[in-house]
Amino acid sequence: MHYIFGYGSLIHISNSDSHVGYARLHAGSSSLSIRRAWNAHCVCRDTGRKYTAVGLEWTLPSTARPVNGRIFTCTDDELAALQAREVDYDIIHLPAGLFEFLYMPLPLDTMIATFMPRYPRRPTVEYPINRLYTEYCTDACAAVSAEFAAEFIRETMPVLEQMPPTEQSEQESSPLPTTPVSDP
Repeated sequence: MHYIFGYGSLIHISNSDSHVGYARLHAGSSSLSIRRAWNAHCVCRDTGRKYTAVGLEWTLPSTARPVNGRIFTCTDDELAALQAREVDYDIIHLPAGLFEFLYMPLPLDTMIATFMPRYPRRPTVEYPINRLYTEYCTDACAAVSAEFAAEFIRETMPVLEQMPPTEQSEQESSPLPTTPVSDP
């Protein structure tokens, strides 16, 4: 059995039947500093539309931010399916001691896997931030609590405000499931 920390679309409870709980990743020490970022270029398998999803990135301790998300379990086969979905992400393993558990804590020596973009890339006009993807993630956070959703919005909104307007349709279909795009 594997523990997985989902911090974007994987926060949504429909993505797994084996929900453990919600948590915040506090990785802002001198040896490990992480924050959420819009840095994963994706292509919707259903529509072919390009967009940028949230990922994690290494950062300086002074710019690290807590990352809220959901922890769930999966089998070896389910992990293989997640790896196929998150093809351009590397799995990193973090100790449970870096997490603040909102409900049920795990033993501190438990290792929790999460996905980090292998080729981090910022949003562009070609790969904009998708409104429906953002709503999907925010709705998943709101199902936990208003505070959880507010935290997601606080950590993602500064980039949204800096993005140039796009001509992407308001009627676009859901971006999930996705296929990340590899560097040429």
